[in-house]
Amino acid sequence: MQSSASDASLRILFVNSGLRYGGAETQLIAIQRELKRRGHEPSLYLLTRDAPRLAELTDHGIQVTVDDKHYRLDLGVLWRLRQHIRTVRPQLVHGFLFDANIYTRLAGIGQGVPILNSERSHGYKLQTMQRLIHYPTRFLVDGVIANSHAGRLFAQQMFALPAERTHTVWNGISPFA
Repeated sequence: MQSSASDASLRILFVNSGLRYGGAETQLIAIQRELKRRGHEPSLYLLTRDAPRLAELTDHGIQVTVDDKHYRLDLGVLWRLRQHIRTVRPQLVHGFLFDANIYTRLAGIGQGVPILNSERSHGYKLQTMQRLIHYPTRFLVDGVIANSHAGRLFAQQMFALPAERTHTVWNGISPFA
């Protein structure tokens, strides 16, 4: 029996600032564990050492690389992330939260790998420094994954993307779990 494209194992590199106890981090852990359970190869690149939940991934055999960002835009971390992408050769790089979204866009330039960003909210205004980096780099994104329909519609405007390049993936986290 031939394997279909949907049966093939995917190497997906997620990028996030840290791994704390927030909702985005909880969803990130759940997504990676489920991808691993389904036979894929998720991995995580953390921009900072702020990772008290690290074992929730490593205990499940998920590779996590921890960096040590000292500045908003730490060029050393950006360079190491670019090198990591070249070495690991993921089929997809997916940033979570604002800083990681920016780092994935910049690190992905010229790498030949699709870049996804996440939208975790809607209706907010970017601060001046965020606008200065977001708007000139938003064209580097291949798509955006939001966790609500409102977030997806907001992302379409923020990233100037057509509807088919934005998607909703619900949190999937039960408040009673």
